[in-house]
Amino acid sequence: MRQAARSCKQNIVEGISDGTISAEMCIKLIGVARGSVRELREDYADFLRQHKLETWSKDDARTVSVRNYSRDHYRPEEFVEKCEARSDETVANIMLTLIYQMEAMLAKVLKGMEAEFIASGGIKENMAKARRSRRGY
Repeated sequence: MRQAARSCKQNIVEGISDGTISAEMCIKLIGVARGSVRELREDYADFLRQHKLETWSKDDARTVSVRNYSRDHYRPEEFVEKCEARSDETVANIMLTLIYQMEAMLAKVLKGMEAEFIASGGIKENMAKARRSRRGY
């Protein structure tokens, strides 16, 4: 569980910083991050299932409440404080809700990056164009 979370974070950080040099590498790393976040989602779902705990539906009032809360609150210490006062079942469901939000955000980022890559090309392509232009062909 921890490894999947760390891998996701690290691939996002590396992907975004590499994105200034290579759109292709950025797209690949964000894709790897998506895989890690899916693994993390499955870990939380397994935890709930193995402990015979309830999994909230996406329309459950508690899920909606978490989604709404997370739109306006993004300081990790706030979430830690709130989670410490809640049951394992509630914390796992909160995490699942946040993970689904992260998956949706990563999908949007990836779609935008792919569109930009299609429209503008990658650094290798642009460098080749510049060399051809400089040479006059």
